[in-house]
Amino acid sequence: FNTMNNKKSNDILLSICILTYNQPQETRVLLESLLLQKITPEVEIIMRDDSTNFETETIVKEYSTKIQINYFKGKKLGIDNAILFLTEKAKGKYIWWLGDDEVDDGGVEHMLTIIKKFPDISFILINFRNFNRREAALRLGNDRFFKDNNEVLEKVANVLGFISITVFKRKMALPGIEASKKYIGSEF
Repeated sequence: FNTMNNKKSNDILLSICILTYNQPQETRVLLESLLLQKITPEVEIIMRDDSTNFETETIVKEYSTKIQINYFKGKKLGIDNAILFLTEKAKGKYIWWLGDDEVDDGGVEHMLTIIKKFPDISFILINFRNFNRREAALRLGNDRFFKDNNEVLEKVANVLGFISITVFKRKMALPGIEASKKYIGSEF
């Protein structure tokens, strides 16, 4: 089902792309955290649900009365294909993939501020809370720029596998979709 009727592609800066598989309670926590955000017309929320039951769909229907969600449910694609599916469906200039995550208060608004302030930026790495949920996992200080790809790898390579900490320009990802299909199943 689709609860997004009034958003035009040109107006969307950020697509929050949620992939889920049999994680109804985690989906509830994520959607609850998104309710606390300032979701403007510049933001779309789209979800791919590969679940084998209807618990997540029931939760999404409940939340879709409070927040607009473009929801797709279907036969299990797997994480790799779900990411590609959401990347193709997204309308925003930037894409933020989420799974069983929570977004800190003001996180979406902060992301929009960065995107607007630096419209030429193509990749954003978001800090996240470590497993005790108390402190930031990356001790990098405040927002900052890396001088090049090598510095990114040197400072944060150990966390780049967490897809939910990356935001990237959609037009940079689209040309690589076909080539990335050879990695399906590797989660790379």
